[in-house]
Amino acid sequence: MPDRRNRHEDRRLPRRHKPASPLTHLLALGPLITAVGCSEPTEPVPQATPTNEAAHPRLRLQGAGASFPAPLYASWTRNHPSASTLRIQYRQVGSLGGIEAIRDGRVDFGASDIPLGAAELESAGLLQFPAMVGGVVPVVNLPGVGPGELVLEPSLIADIYRGAVTRWDDPAITALNPELVLPSHEILPIHRDDPSGTTWIFTRKLAQCSEAWRDVAGYGQQVPWPTGIGARDNSQVLDFVTQFERTIAYMEFAHAQQHELSWVTLQLADAERVQPSTASFAVAAEGAFGSRSENFVFDTAQAGTDGGWPFTSASYALIRADQPDAARARALLEFFTWTQDQGHAIALDLDYVPVPAEILPFIQQRWVQRVRVSGEPVWALAPPPSEEPPPPTPPVEP
Repeated sequence: MPDRRNRHEDRRLPRRHKPASPLTHLLALGPLITAVGCSEPTEPVPQATPTNEAAHPRLRLQGAGASFPAPLYASWTRNHPSASTLRIQYRQVGSLGGIEAIRDGRVDFGASDIPLGAAELESAGLLQFPAMVGGVVPVVNLPGVGPGELVLEPSLIADIYRGAVTRWDDPAITALNPELVLPSHEILPIHRDDPSGTTWIFTRKLAQCSEAWRDVAGYGQQVPWPTGIGARDNSQVLDFVTQFERTIAYMEFAHAQQHELSWVTLQLADAERVQPSTASFAVAAEGAFGSRSENFVFDTAQAGTDGGWPFTSASYALIRADQPDAARARALLEFFTWTQDQGHAIALDLDYVPVPAEILPFIQQRWVQRVRVSGEPVWALAPPPSEEPPPPTPPVEP
């Protein structure tokens, strides 16, 4: 992590506030907070309108939603093989914004880190499927501490965010890090104040590993944070943790890697230590999608076992079951087919994990069954796969 001690050694964030307190004292820093590359747009999501393919040979599709998968969507939309005839624009407006945009018909697909339930999908006329798997990571700005050097337990992170552990040299932290010289200073936790799928992933795991956290704050896209400094979006989280020392925050691993932040190594209950990587995300994803009848919902309780990264989850694509235009619908499904078949190399390069291959046929079969234009199917495939693998062939007796 670059050394910022000389440049920022006198800068300090204000004292932490109660969740209900205004953020005026932080936002007044204005000129000190420099913009970074992954800021979320504030302009409205444009309306997605049917396009006549003959009159407009280059189709234009709109996607919007979570910041968690934004780096991967940006690369996919630039590099897919139909880029010369199909332009896809993705705007990161948050999971809730993506859900609202696809529900209102303002985009061709939405992206959410928060899976919707069967009843909500049905009432909105939507299909849901995982587009990628990735990890949320705790990151710190501590002088002299590089990526992976600080070790924390998930329950200890919960204690920090609920205000039970308040100093970097707390015995619970130093016991896990005997080789580090930790400052005798207050910890400044940073969290999202806006509705956030990243927050949902982060707090979901905190609630699973800490009863005290579950009782105080629970989990969700917004929670009543007991302590800490609130940021208005993902870009401001990045601003704060980059510019101010002795902070801890959470964000998607690709963002942390892109900005060379110091992510945390986690010690699990059996004293095993695990670091964020495509390998540990893939381990967490093994068998995590559970029943295919549950709209491919990732089982976050599965993450954090057998070497899997605890804060692993999926990001979901949302599309309309009744499509307004056949050419647009086919182009959209062809794009997602490409992301599943060939876009996985891009995903791995950006520290995401492709959706497990064993569920891809079931995703495409859902398209066959549900995606329609004026009642006619849009997508055709080979006969559907069996829900259960065939029994093994018995050996032939000699």
